[in-house]
Amino acid sequence: MSHTLRNAPPLFNLAWQKEFHWDGQFKSLYAEASQPILTHNEMAENFFTIIFRLGSDSGYRGMFKAAFGAPVVTEDGILRALAKFTGTITSSNSKYDVYKKGQATLSASEQNGYQ
Repeated sequence: MSHTLRNAPPLFNLAWQKEFHWDGQFKSLYAEASQPILTHNEMAENFFTIIFRLGSDSGYRGMFKAAFGAPVVTEDGILRALAKFTGTITSSNSKYDVYKKGQATLSASEQNGYQ
């Protein structure tokens, strides 16, 4: 297992962001999606292998047909699916959200974290 030199950024509420990763290197979730797949110290994969693996699975072919109209796994389809998925992860009505609405109080430990 490899490690990167940075902490992973959060994966929630990305739909409202204009830049991605700590340095803002990526301007869309689609552009960002290939980075962890291809980077040597993350997944260190390539799309040829991933397309072969996913395309060999009838379940994935069925999901690609449902999503994109054809049972063919493509790099574009993978990136579109990942971008759509990560864009739908949202925080909603968490304790923080409720606190910000004035409907909850924070414990001493939570208040320290908030500060």
